[in-house]
Amino acid sequence: MQYAPGSSCKALRDDMAEFWGKQLILFAHPLAWTADSPQDEEDLKRIADSVASAIGAVNGQVYSTQRMGSVYVASGTFVDWIYVYSQEREERDGCGSVPLTIELRPTHSQKKIYLGFMLPVDQILPTCKEMSAALLRFATLIVERASSNHCV
Repeated sequence: MQYAPGSSCKALRDDMAEFWGKQLILFAHPLAWTADSPQDEEDLKRIADSVASAIGAVNGQVYSTQRMGSVYVASGTFVDWIYVYSQEREERDGCGSVPLTIELRPTHSQKKIYLGFMLPVDQILPTCKEMSAALLRFATLIVERASSNHCV
């Protein structure tokens, strides 16, 4: 998207709404700063897929799981910072972390005005139930992973 000086804010808003409207309900795992895959992508994807599956079991909501850099490249993300720190810790003592980014469903009104990631009131409770199931599954997987590496 390129805009000349004086372009209308409406044109920018409409293009951004179209872009965000195409975004996924997503569990994203590292890396975000590059299109390259991390060395343990298979393990990260397995965990993200399992967490997304726990969400689907609650209300049937489907979350995609992807490497963040395959959706959009962004530098300086918290998920990458935690991942790099985790890799250093894993090399040192065998215990690393599994950072995930969760992007809740984007919503829009009947007028096609996108609200970003603000949930309508009627979606708050179902989303809370889904996230509770997700966090429980995530915690279980992390404890299992840590136990197998003798980290707990």
